[in-house]
Amino acid sequence: MVILLCVVLTIIISVVGMMAKQSIGEASLEKIGKIIEICMCTDLNDDGVVNTDDLLIMANAYKSHPGHEKWNLLADLDGNDLINIVDLCTVAKDYGKTV
Repeated sequence: MVILLCVVLTIIISVVGMMAKQSIGEASLEKIGKIIEICMCTDLNDDGVVNTDDLLIMANAYKSHPGHEKWNLLADLDGNDLINIVDLCTVAKDYGKTV
């Protein structure tokens, strides 16, 4: 769900960016592009870097689902209502990246 939200946000910003380029110029498009870069869904604790803290959040929620005591919606990166290896690998792939 979080990844889907980022994709939808990116599409909306891209469309707005095209409109901005036509109506108010290139500088606005550049600012909108920076907004897209800020969306890093694998930074689960929103501290600006994907690191062991994010992997720990994922590990704590691993194999959980909605209603489970360890469920964490932020860790369900593919939006399938199960925290699994796909979600974990998604965070691991971005390990070390910063916003």
